[in-house]
Amino acid sequence: ALALLLASCSVLSPTEDPTRHYLLKGVRTARLSNHPDLVVLVGPVTIPGYLESKQITTSSGPNDLDLAEFHVWAEDLDRAVSRVVAENLSHLLGSPGIAPYPDADPPAHDFRCAIIVRRFEKGVDGQVHLEASYILSGPLGAELPPQTASRSIATRIGDPTNHTSIADAMSRALSQFSRSVARSVLNRQHRRHQKPVSPDPVD
Repeated sequence: ALALLLASCSVLSPTEDPTRHYLLKGVRTARLSNHPDLVVLVGPVTIPGYLESKQITTSSGPNDLDLAEFHVWAEDLDRAVSRVVAENLSHLLGSPGIAPYPDADPPAHDFRCAIIVRRFEKGVDGQVHLEASYILSGPLGAELPPQTASRSIATRIGDPTNHTSIADAMSRALSQFSRSVARSVLNRQHRRHQKPVSPDPVD
């Protein structure tokens, strides 16, 4: 009877959940301008189907993907991209009026930035690869047509075997992407005054 009791306690005792959750985060770099009244909506963000999994995805070959069983995102990746790019733009442009869409949808805004992600994961070369386009448009009836641009970014990972390092490198890749978006916003703001913003040096 004692043996059965001890066995049942062992079976019913709780086991520790090995799952770890990760967040992408904003990365603050040198501010580009100060436009406290600027309103920009970031989104919608479109991602490929293979990135819709909560599990962190990495490439292990030309046509092979690994999904980490116990390393998962704390939020959907498309919403994470929208949130982080909005946070980065808010700092880069000095405006609190920049927010992820559809979490925020004010009736009046200066720009909307839709993002199309084609690739965003650790590659076989041990770097994070972000391939994405953005479509920057003004409100309905705006004089300037929408602007489309693409970026292909490779970011070094401190420890390619560590998922915290992978998430950190992905955040830094989004920081570079956000800086490109911010410069496009400023160029459109200054277009009428013929004061283009000089491009960033090649990464």
